Amino acid sequence: MSGFSEELHAELLGLSPQKTCCRRSMLAGLLINADCGVDGSVYMRLSGQTADLAARLLADVYGRETAAELSNCYGRVTAEAVITSDRLSSLLSGLSDPATVPEPPAFLRCRDCAGFFFAGIMLSSGTVGNPERGSRAEIRVNDPARASKLIACFSSHGVYPVLSGRRGITSLLFRSSDSVETLLALCGATSSAMSMMQYKMVRELRGDINRRSNCEVSNLVRTAGAARAQLDAVARLRADGRLSGLSDELRYTAGLRESFPEASLAELAAMHDPPITKSGLNHRLEKIIALAGTV
Repeated sequence: MSGFSEELHAELLGLSPQKTCCRRSMLAGLLINADCGVDGSVYMRLSGQTADLAARLLADVYGRETAAELSNCYGRVTAEAVITSDRLSSLLSGLSDPATVPEPPAFLRCRDCAGFFFAGIMLSSGTVGNPERGSRAEIRVNDPARASKLIACFSSHGVYPVLSGRRGITSLLFRSSDSVETLLALCGATSSAMSMMQYKMVRELRGDINRRSNCEVSNLVRTAGAARAQLDAVARLRADGRLSGLSDELRYTAGLRESFPEASLAELAAMHDPPITKSGLNHRLEKIIALAGTV
């Protein structure tokens, strides 16, 4: 987990829903990937402090104590538990019912419920990419029916994820920086949202600097290439003994180019006495190159 992800996780864990409906909504988000049995059982599998938060909310909202079994999978400790609660099972099963219209869940009772619901989802199933490289967030949802209803829920709050089904994994993808920032703000992670904005500004500034630098380098390469061709032409005319046969204007320009091989066209034009325009200088140099190419 990156430093930004750790800060986001800590910020979300620090949220404290005061109303029962908000605590219920946050728990529903934490259990968005829980499996429900026909007997009212709910199978929970979470990790670390997220599992501790879910256990506290279960006891507070549904009066259910959890006896979790810990397992270690590739160094990640997870807590697995089975809770029996008809109300909780019915609430979560409603998110998976394909017969119902995808719309925001009915348990989102007050204006704060959605934020805590989204925060729970991000804690249990969401990931945010390294903001130094780009802005991207993903929420993995085991059940495609739940994923469709989550899209409707997010859309009703002004953020529009894309449904992805790669390699048999259903995910909600937030690909633009604006959508990720809005998502974090909806979750109540305002500090993380502000950090994401700052990272975006830095990326855009770096990109602008790189574009300008690349443009300047390209211009320098073109200028150096043109100067090299001009110097080669003058050297060939001199070696063939044809330089003295040029007009006074062309000999004067050729001499300046030899004396100041690194000068730009603007600088070289200003050195003429009297000064000439860049267009006039360019015409002279092209004529010199053309004459050097003829035998």
